[in-house]
Amino acid sequence: MIKNKQLYRSSFKINIDHFDRIIYCQFFAYNDEDAISQLVIRVQERIGFITTNIKSIILTKNNNEIRKFINLEELQQENTKA
Repeated sequence: MIKNKQLYRSSFKINIDHFDRIIYCQFFAYNDEDAISQLVIRVQERIGFITTNIKSIILTKNNNEIRKFINLEELQQENTKA
């Protein structure tokens, strides 16, 4: 415990192609109100972690590979160039 902070645990579901995946996180907060305000940040961090782990993005047309991107960041950079 960190100077009067309590440990809070949370979870949320993310749905990908009709499959629910439960994501868990935990953090310290002073009280319930502080925990709720931190929860927004924690969920965004966890979603950010998921999006940084998206890899090997392949664009195909008529069963032919058009482009392959190493990760989501590379795809976003290519999109800003266009």
